[in-house]
Amino acid sequence: ESETADIYIYSEVGGFDVNAKSFIDELKSVKEKNLNVHINSLGGSVFDGLAIYNALKTHTKTVTTKVEGIAASIASVIAMAGDKFIILLQCREAMRMN
Repeated sequence: ESETADIYIYSEVGGFDVNAKSFIDELKSVKEKNLNVHINSLGGSVFDGLAIYNALKTHTKTVTTKVEGIAASIASVIAMAGDKFIILLQCREAMRMN
């Protein structure tokens, strides 16, 4: 069994796919593993986002956040919750062009 789990935030924070409750429920199921949190989100609910941020900050294992598209608004705050923070090169180039 792998020591690392992957969680994806690939839609609006606080929306149907990614809300604080569903995220924290998923996080509880992998509490003894290191995490890769993959992010591609335009942001969303500050309330849900802060709960997700705090849940990641209190995770007992290593959290690596990876921006794989865009991390705007509250999604950028969630990205900063990682012990390690990675922005893929292609994403940096796209953000710099704007």
